[in-house]
Amino acid sequence: MDLKIFLISLLSLTLMVTTAAIAGHHYHGYGGMRPGWHMDKLDADQDNQLTFDEYSAKHQEQLRKGFDMIDADKNGVISEDEWNAFREVHGVKSDS
Repeated sequence: MDLKIFLISLLSLTLMVTTAAIAGHHYHGYGGMRPGWHMDKLDADQDNQLTFDEYSAKHQEQLRKGFDMIDADKNGVISEDEWNAFREVHGVKSDS
């Protein structure tokens, strides 16, 4: 599988899982996330409504932290060596 496609798929899956986890915790009230869950902190323009961009901003922060963790030399791209090192640390076996 092409590395770029794999990375995009992984990041998309991470976003979906994170969204589902947050929604599940929000619904059930776990981890301090209750039905009144800090909407004011997500509502950037304070209009008491969340746009998709406002809602997704927190997820983007989490994705950025994950990306930056993999990008060991901090040059803004993940090289194949960095990706393979990330996979190795997480016990993912080589495709070959």
